[in-house]
Amino acid sequence: MFSIEQAIMIPFVLLAIVFILFIGKKDFFDKKFVATLFVSQLFVIAIFFSLSKIIYHKWIMHYGSQVFTNFFSIDTFSRFFKYFLKYIFLLRQWNYNTANSIYEFICKPVVFYSLLILLIVSCVYAFKKYLSRNLRFGFILLMILMYALSLFPVLQLYLSTLLSVEGDRLGYISSVFIFAIFIYFIYQFHKTIARVIVIVFVCLNLFFLIQTNKDWNLSQQILTSYNNSYQFKARKIFVLATPENYKGIYLIRTKAGLAEILKYRANKIIQQDFIDVVHFNQCSFNDGIKVEKENDSTLIIGFTKTGNWFWRDALGASDYSNQDFKYRTADWNSKVTLRNFDPKQDIIIYPDSSKWKQFVW
Repeated sequence: MFSIEQAIMIPFVLLAIVFILFIGKKDFFDKKFVATLFVSQLFVIAIFFSLSKIIYHKWIMHYGSQVFTNFFSIDTFSRFFKYFLKYIFLLRQWNYNTANSIYEFICKPVVFYSLLILLIVSCVYAFKKYLSRNLRFGFILLMILMYALSLFPVLQLYLSTLLSVEGDRLGYISSVFIFAIFIYFIYQFHKTIARVIVIVFVCLNLFFLIQTNKDWNLSQQILTSYNNSYQFKARKIFVLATPENYKGIYLIRTKAGLAEILKYRANKIIQQDFIDVVHFNQCSFNDGIKVEKENDSTLIIGFTKTGNWFWRDALGASDYSNQDFKYRTADWNSKVTLRNFDPKQDIIIYPDSSKWKQFVW
């Protein structure tokens, strides 16, 4: 459940608890907490970013500070509402077009500002009620505040709406407070109605949890099948298409590519050079690539069935080239023109039905 992106907000979440308690009980203020815990955690966080800058020459690793730009925008702040709907209504399990239309609807200015005004008015009302010693409204305020704080560091990171697993960890911590608010309002109904809603909600989540675990299990079967089928030796190995993920679950997504997966997941130390051409998303065990020869240097690659698309660096693939090949997209397939390829010393492999196969030039 731990997410390093949100770890930096933990001291502020704790401070929010102190703040809400202080409002409800004027004589409550733990100076020791502020001095020993809050300030010390801020100091540790400052050291973390400083070391990152000194050692890696970046304030923010992995994503980079360039991601955190244009913060004050509807697209950024609308994610407070998007994450809420994603978890409460299980939008991840919906049809992509339907779920995406909901996300786009929230981004419309009139909708976004209406929701924002409603939220602000509700918080002001809850704040006044809490000042009058109504502790339930203090609880609501605290949950909203903790939800906002826990989600704050990841607002500008990628909100996955297409793949069913990728990026979900970014909402795990904040979902705790979402469900707390949800359960509170559900139990404002008659107890019988509330219990029925909660039971249905839990059952739905358990069902989709089981389905997700099955997807993880199948992803490991797919990866094992690929690793077991690899038995090639050559000077250079041109990998026409690499299975990057299965329904959002990583298969072969590393900078070192196939060599690293074979080393750490199959204990196969490969000394040959791998040339990764393009990646793709796998949707079933039997997905694969078909290869045709266009001329003496160019191959046409496509999918054996619909539902897949080519990737590059976790995004949709586009035309690019290097010293080893030239990759070009087409309407229903792609073309790969090989450079520095010696058929006597080098080989070409491609995936089919979760196995590596060699293309005979």
